[in-house]
Amino acid sequence: MQSVNVIGEYFGQTGYAIHTKQIANALNKHYKVSVTTGRPQSWERTVNDEELKMLQRNPEDADINIMIGFPHYWKYYFKEGKKFIGVCVWEGDKVPAFWIEDMEDDRVDQIWVPSNHVRNAILNTLEEHFSLKPIKSELFSKTYTELLDNKLKIVPHGVDKNIFYRTDKPKDDKMFTFTANKGWRGNMLDRGGLQYLFKAFNAEFSEDEPVQLLVKINSVYQEIDMAQAVENLGLRKKGGKIGSTIENLHYESLKDIYNMGDVFITTSMGEAFNLPCLESMACGVPVITTEFGGQTDYVNSKNGWILKEGEMFEVKHDVMYEGVSWKRPDIKEIRKMLRHCYENRDEVKKKSEQVLEDSDKWTWDCAATKGKQFIDEISNNTE
Repeated sequence: MQSVNVIGEYFGQTGYAIHTKQIANALNKHYKVSVTTGRPQSWERTVNDEELKMLQRNPEDADINIMIGFPHYWKYYFKEGKKFIGVCVWEGDKVPAFWIEDMEDDRVDQIWVPSNHVRNAILNTLEEHFSLKPIKSELFSKTYTELLDNKLKIVPHGVDKNIFYRTDKPKDDKMFTFTANKGWRGNMLDRGGLQYLFKAFNAEFSEDEPVQLLVKINSVYQEIDMAQAVENLGLRKKGGKIGSTIENLHYESLKDIYNMGDVFITTSMGEAFNLPCLESMACGVPVITTEFGGQTDYVNSKNGWILKEGEMFEVKHDVMYEGVSWKRPDIKEIRKMLRHCYENRDEVKKKSEQVLEDSDKWTWDCAATKGKQFIDEISNNTE
């Protein structure tokens, strides 16, 4: 059996860790997979028997290295005589221009991205900065854009339906519930966009209406003073009821958050894939989402609601985002969509059945099957 080494953050609850763990586990059904990762104390107690075998294998025995991380780190994992696949996850309209040199390196056999959104961001960068630059070889007449486009492969993220599924716990029919799950640094610059959701929900509903917003705030990046952060938003005192938690829940417990809701909502300014959207769908909860991001590969007007208004703006608070833009959502449109779902329960119920069916097509096993197709391409390529 061919062997594959997956390189990335395997332990923890960041998006990268979930991605690395889930795709490694799914690929392990097709190949002999090893994992190169940092290992916390007593890590052996946190994995099952199959994962333990995978994590104990020698990465040096692998035929192919798959590295999940920023492209400027890929070169540290090139190995003589081994194929290399770099996995790029990014949320802006373009990627950092200095990544292109790493991407076009001849030692990179393929570049996996989780969505059309990320693929287009790479091609947008090529078109803006490199489309007129010729390949420095008489053997090639293609532009950088044409050459790199041949490397790009979409291998989506997925959902584990053994973890995320609809529960039988009855909901309170008298209370309509919106849920959200996103990181937030407690300011108006945060990409996750919870600040816009808080302001929209607070303005659209009153405390007397039987509707609530429950928010799971991912506290992986930093602890925040929630009370102070919310106060800084200037919300009115008698606005819609909002409950939130920054408790560090087990990943498997998130299904309970999703199942509490009638509708899941994300007001993010940019996403590579947006795993919480798909996790919510697997629990039978349809999604309101912004249109700028990888989630539009699987959320559409038949199974959810797309927020299309807003404005693109250049990100200037982080040097790595130089020349990169996100899309700021429109609070008026968010308010309108919240009200629409609240007042159209039959439509919500219909879409809740559709998302269960659609999420079957976006599992981690489906992602691994797509990845296997691309791995086999380079494995069979002897040129």
